[in-house]
Amino acid sequence: MSERTADRLTRRTVLVGVSASIGSALASGEASAAPAADQDPIAVTVQMAVRFDLKQWDLLREVFAAQVWIDYTGLVGGEPGAVAAADLVAGWRANLGHLSATQHLLGNQIVHVEGARASVTADFQATHRDGPLTGGRLYTLGGRYEYRLVRTGRGWQIGAVTMTPVWEHGDRTVIGLPA
Repeated sequence: MSERTADRLTRRTVLVGVSASIGSALASGEASAAPAADQDPIAVTVQMAVRFDLKQWDLLREVFAAQVWIDYTGLVGGEPGAVAAADLVAGWRANLGHLSATQHLLGNQIVHVEGARASVTADFQATHRDGPLTGGRLYTLGGRYEYRLVRTGRGWQIGAVTMTPVWEHGDRTVIGLPA
């Protein structure tokens, strides 16, 4: 795919496809108006964020390949590794599903597609709230996601996620990290 085609895909997705999908998703209560097979790689990464924020755990599982390489070591330490998608989503649900609200915003996406493989890099801001709308505890994190996707019979699916934090603000204990 040429750089010019990738740029066109990015602009189309960000300006038209993603906003239309999100608008339809919010109106219908679903995270995407179109099935994953009809989505481009950027839209699938947006589905990951929207489905997490709407706590659509079963639909969230669908954006991932069966095994997912996860690297959140920049925030939580430890070692990156492969995990079954069902276990990843179950862990997020168990550890973060109790939050009153989350909002994951993605921007500045850059996509590269080569055959049945794609990479998407995106800046993000993720806000997590525990407690009431006014006076609840907040934790916000900003940084960069690097996604690797594979095209399957079900469309594009995320096979790897690396999260690199750049800044944070607020109470880290909201997401279970030490203060």
